[in-house]
Amino acid sequence: MARTPRQGPFLALLASVLLTGTGCVISYLPPPALMPMADEAGDVHLAASAGFSGFHVAGSYALTDHLSAHVGAQGWQGDPDRYQHLMAGVRYFGGKAPLGEAPDAPLSPLRWSVGLTGGGGYSVDESSGSVGQSGYDIRYAGPFLRTALEADAAFESDYFGFGVQARMVYFRFWHDASSEHPGQVGWMWLAEPALVIRPGIPEFKFDLQAGLSLPIAYQPPLGLPLPLTFSVGFVVDL
Repeated sequence: MARTPRQGPFLALLASVLLTGTGCVISYLPPPALMPMADEAGDVHLAASAGFSGFHVAGSYALTDHLSAHVGAQGWQGDPDRYQHLMAGVRYFGGKAPLGEAPDAPLSPLRWSVGLTGGGGYSVDESSGSVGQSGYDIRYAGPFLRTALEADAAFESDYFGFGVQARMVYFRFWHDASSEHPGQVGWMWLAEPALVIRPGIPEFKFDLQAGLSLPIAYQPPLGLPLPLTFSVGFVVDL
């Protein structure tokens, strides 16, 4: 049975249940969906959350009326050496079209964007178990690279936001000298749909996310992710 990471009793309990169905060692923790819902040049979007995949902070800045840049960082609460992930990318966004031809026509609450995110970091996980009277330990550790192609659609009003994101991810993991398989390389392609709900006020909203992380092709040795993702946090729009 894998060790249960320290991240609060409720999330730890749910994570431990999910771990029983995904194997003992995890090499990849899917970050939450970044969904700035930008409107125009100069928009700033800040996000922070915690969940099954640790903690995550991110920021986005709209360079033009249709192009934004973003950065993010992810780690494991209570154990920063467990997982470290830095990422950056760009998005092309649209929406906020006038609902009519009149100069004072209201703007559509619909938003959409497509983006590309790349990054990397270091992952380490250990587990132990037994076969008959014999015990064993497993350790996967090493650097990784991750790239993701993202597309999302959303509705946002002053007091509520709702969105869906589809993400295709490529993850590549190099086992280092301390790993169970030193020098070997594992990789996987994953489909990651996510649902985002944001109640709040125009400048501040809570951010609730749930989704899936589904390997569609992979090459071991590699620890597969939890199949379900969940996070709770907040976003600030300036």
